[in-house]
Amino acid sequence: MRHFDRVALFLSLIGFIAIALQLTGCGESLEEKRQKVALAIEELKANPENFNQIYETKLKDYADVAVEPVGKLLKDKDARVRYAAAVMLGNFAKSGGVVYLREARKDEDPKVRAAVAEALGKIKGGEATRTLIEMVKDENTEVQISAIKAMGGLDDEDAVPVLVEFLGDKRKEVRDSAVEALKGLGAKALRAVLEKVERAEGVAKDEAKRALKLICERFRAALDPQSAEGKDRLVRRDMCRYLGQLKYKPATLALIDRLSDTDPEVRAAAAEALGKIGAKAAIQALENRMNDSAEESKVRVSAAVALGKMGNKKAIEFLINMLTDQDEVVRVRAARALSEVGMPSVNLLLEALKSKEAQKRWGAAKALGEIGCKEAVDELAKATKDDNEDVRIAAVVSLGRIKDKRAIRTLIEALDDKSERVRWHAFNALQMFGESASHVAVEALARVGTPTAKEYLIRLIGTWKTKWAVGKLLPYLKERSENVRKAAIWAIGEMGAQGVAGALLKCLETEKSVDVKCEAVMALAKLRYKPARKTLLKTFVITDDPSLKAVCSDAIAAIDERSYSDAELLREAIKSIDEKDVQEKAAAQLKRVERVSVSRLQGGT
Repeated sequence: MRHFDRVALFLSLIGFIAIALQLTGCGESLEEKRQKVALAIEELKANPENFNQIYETKLKDYADVAVEPVGKLLKDKDARVRYAAAVMLGNFAKSGGVVYLREARKDEDPKVRAAVAEALGKIKGGEATRTLIEMVKDENTEVQISAIKAMGGLDDEDAVPVLVEFLGDKRKEVRDSAVEALKGLGAKALRAVLEKVERAEGVAKDEAKRALKLICERFRAALDPQSAEGKDRLVRRDMCRYLGQLKYKPATLALIDRLSDTDPEVRAAAAEALGKIGAKAAIQALENRMNDSAEESKVRVSAAVALGKMGNKKAIEFLINMLTDQDEVVRVRAARALSEVGMPSVNLLLEALKSKEAQKRWGAAKALGEIGCKEAVDELAKATKDDNEDVRIAAVVSLGRIKDKRAIRTLIEALDDKSERVRWHAFNALQMFGESASHVAVEALARVGTPTAKEYLIRLIGTWKTKWAVGKLLPYLKERSENVRKAAIWAIGEMGAQGVAGALLKCLETEKSVDVKCEAVMALAKLRYKPARKTLLKTFVITDDPSLKAVCSDAIAAIDERSYSDAELLREAIKSIDEKDVQEKAAAQLKRVERVSVSRLQGGT
């Protein structure tokens, strides 16, 4: 192309763009736009019956400029003009129109009020919702219906409770509008409609069922990738999930179609939904997905879960075999899937618990616990002695979830396991039983071997506040293990055992470990043990450890129910403690504290 030709083409394009801008009003100044809007407003006031034509030809492209002058027309004397203004503000769909529409919600003409409601439904937003909630109480049925219909397009959960109440209205046309509006809100209305189905009676219950069916049908329609909503893969996925949760059998064929969806998340969701529905018609399609080695593991697992829920033995075996997959994500997914299958998988899981492959034993133990299978307690108890640490942990965790009292002694034995991880999980599992395990725990305290097991048992007894066992804990205040001594002190404090506070005070006076001393101080603070106050004050002075000094200060504050500065405590120690070396140490510390205070004051001036 020659240079001249290129220039000519460029100028032609510029001319075309200029014409387009002129036609759309983009090339006009703000003042020119306002003048055109003003002329259109005058024409509208003169011929309100032609408002549609005026809007399309003279106002549609000037929404930003036109909202205010059109909004002011809602105060016009002519009801026809007010009606036209309300319709136009809805067509503009600009949030700036809400303030004018809100003022017009009580217009004397019901036709205008109905138009106001419809307009608010198009604009949406919080203020629009609040105004419509007021308008559904209008004395005029047509206005009420307009407001109800408008709320269906708001996509606002605040509208749901209001609409649900109209399901029991005496007027059929009002109920019909409420049902359609709830259908429009779809997933946002689902929970409230389900509650209405369960709790309501008579006509309200019937209408709630009708609304639920329409919502389900909307979900089913959205499964079609060619539909407006279904073009979005996430919408298709979510619709599958909703239909599964609702166990909506009429959607079975549509869900089977989605097993061939282009998106794996949609295929997985469709499989899960079919399993929840218990769709026997989908068995072959689900088996095809499960057995397709080219399919993504998530989809295969979902298909297997669906089949497993329907009692398909091959699907359960498939999931158990996936427990040995090289990919850890797949193994975890398979274990979780087996728990979702639930009771139909129990017998095969009990067999897998005896497998030579540790990963199968682990997955089986994990799944049995998540199912909550009490029939598995004896086998899980055996698994706590497994050679594999992960299997032992899974067995211990599962016994805690099942919460069968037969497992308490097994879990206490696991507190002596050679693995710290197993011991920790056994401790957490025992916590699940609560005080019902306290008698066995106290009896076992004398039998367990390791300091860690003793510590865990004592902490459990303290957590359960087993006051009757306080006497059993006192010997452990002199235990060789520092952690056991700390646990015993902590437990006594948790129990609120004032009767043995003297033993804690003696422990504070004779104990060498600073950490144990701190634990004793905190326990005395919990007990609000006033006879300990002087010893706490003395300890505050003589210790050089900042942590112990801090907890002593806090304990005195707790006992007296007021706070003290370090200087106040030191002055009190000088006056109230007769021991000369303590007084001298307190005086020396007080000088340092006062020096620091003076230095800070001087630095601030």
